[in-house]
Amino acid sequence: MRLLIVDDEKNARDGLSAALSGSYAVTVAASGAEAIGLLTAAVPPIDLVLADLRMAGKTGLDVVAFCRGLSPSPSCILMTAYGDIGTAVRAMKQGAADFLPKPLDLDAVEGALRRAAEERFPSIQREKLMDSGGMVIGKSAAMDKLMETVRLVAATDSTALLVGETGVGKEMIAREIHRLSQRSEEPFLAINGAAIPHDMVESALFGHERGAFTDASRLHRGYFERAGGGTLLLDEVSELPPETQVKLLRVLETRSFERLGGQQPIPVSLRLIAATNVPLEERVRSGQFRSDLYYRLCVIPLAIPPLRDRPEDIPPLLEHFWGQWRNRPSVDSGALAILKKYRWPGNVRELRNFCEAMAVLRSGSIISPKDLDGRFFANEESASGKPIAIAPVANCDRSQIIRALEEAGGNRAKAAKILSVGRSTLYRHMRSNGIA
Repeated sequence: MRLLIVDDEKNARDGLSAALSGSYAVTVAASGAEAIGLLTAAVPPIDLVLADLRMAGKTGLDVVAFCRGLSPSPSCILMTAYGDIGTAVRAMKQGAADFLPKPLDLDAVEGALRRAAEERFPSIQREKLMDSGGMVIGKSAAMDKLMETVRLVAATDSTALLVGETGVGKEMIAREIHRLSQRSEEPFLAINGAAIPHDMVESALFGHERGAFTDASRLHRGYFERAGGGTLLLDEVSELPPETQVKLLRVLETRSFERLGGQQPIPVSLRLIAATNVPLEERVRSGQFRSDLYYRLCVIPLAIPPLRDRPEDIPPLLEHFWGQWRNRPSVDSGALAILKKYRWPGNVRELRNFCEAMAVLRSGSIISPKDLDGRFFANEESASGKPIAIAPVANCDRSQIIRALEEAGGNRAKAAKILSVGRSTLYRHMRSNGIA
């Protein structure tokens, strides 16, 4: 699919283009006006637009408004600083598919683009171009047991609750349930309850009629309606506001819902999978989550083990993630032993980011302990009881520094750790390379 990235910051454009060009045919624009020109002339037309909200001249809102007048109209996702969240919410009411707060998280970007693509092109689901494709990676006993349960759940229409830490792969497991089910030819949609402002959750889930509220200029079909016949993943379900919990419970009980501003019940035919990274029982005890809704969701609970509890899965995961790069690295036995001992607080997501950083920043084809950054040695001690020293990177070129800063979300201290240099060394390299 054709993706247009619109941002007036060159580093942001280049970083996103490099990260997404493996999955999309990427075009970039340095301004809203340039984007509108590209959208007008593009043959075949642009499918997805990822645009910064604040730009000189024509803004991201202008790009969204222009896209609404195109036929076919591309799906637009806005990138915005925290202070502009209210404007981004209004943009969604005017037709934007989603918005992403800055600094960007690449997983969030990829998830938003994938959801927009699936909603725009339902045939993608039927062709299974974007589902897991059986690619749940792991050979540990814990993963074997989990996948056995997944296959049993997939054979039913029961509601499932996925429980696991951030980054363990809850959406991947949900996609595998969908892929193995009788609903596999129908849509799979995912929505993150924590990423949507409270005043927009009901509209996102259940849709709204034209005129239901200010700026509701057209009928909007929510996730429950668009996922009809398929599977809906409701991630971070613990973050749903109380009023939405009430309405969700009623939908599960009656198997129907009404759009905001509507009076006609719409029947529901889908499998609901909920996911959470916090124990819902604690939220129930504290009064933050309805007990009756909890029991409706937790028909079949599936606990996804963290990566630190299954170190034997690290080698196949490394092989899988590095397999996406043309010049794939390898890891020696010493470095692999360190990676297996590391606790991976970010789980599989952190491992994937590590693989990408090593594929881009490494100086040789084999990764050894000296190539690993400080986080992997935090708990390691030498025989003398002193922390093991990490060999610093002697020379950092401009592309390495920019990549590390992007990987660290702009945090210079984290970027220095990625490069295995001190902060003062990083600042010196930044100045000498003209990096603000």
